[in-house]
Amino acid sequence: MGNVIVEFAPEKIIEAFGVNDPEDKKLLSDAIFYSGDWAKADLGEVTFEDICNKAIRVLPEHLHQVTRQIIANWTDILPPIEGTAELIRKLKEEGFKIYLLSNAAKNQPDYWIKTPGNEYFDGTVISALEKCGKPDEKFYRILLDRYDLRPEESLFIDDMERNLKTAERLGMKTYLFARDPEKLEEYISELKKG
Repeated sequence: MGNVIVEFAPEKIIEAFGVNDPEDKKLLSDAIFYSGDWAKADLGEVTFEDICNKAIRVLPEHLHQVTRQIIANWTDILPPIEGTAELIRKLKEEGFKIYLLSNAAKNQPDYWIKTPGNEYFDGTVISALEKCGKPDEKFYRILLDRYDLRPEESLFIDDMERNLKTAERLGMKTYLFARDPEKLEEYISELKKG
């Protein structure tokens, strides 16, 4: 979902809360997004409250309030990748089944309903709810088994090469997404011809 359907850019999220000082931005991004706890939240191992409390313990006092604001409201700062929702709609109208396999925290369903294009999906599998995530093969198998999908008939799209490798091992076609829905549409058109 992140950087395929919506933009997930920690630095831009921090700036959206009025933090422009480079040192403060680095402190916040390290304490919130890059401490390792964010990945644990995606696996359902910690809560955002845990992340907030831990960040506040290591951050200077002048950043405590903005830390709370970021943790409480970061999902409001996820702009859509331009053109992706339109492509999803087109593919759905052509009869494709569309699924989301996402490394995301337990609150994903809360902001998913506000995500452009969500209404075209036939199902979702969220890492925190399954207690495993990409690139773990088990996570992909949950998707395939739950929705009775055949790997050889599936195209897996992701913005991270390491996540594509697992899909390839399972027999899926893959596409490395670089925020260009038009190129993805061209690739899908070529697949349909073949």
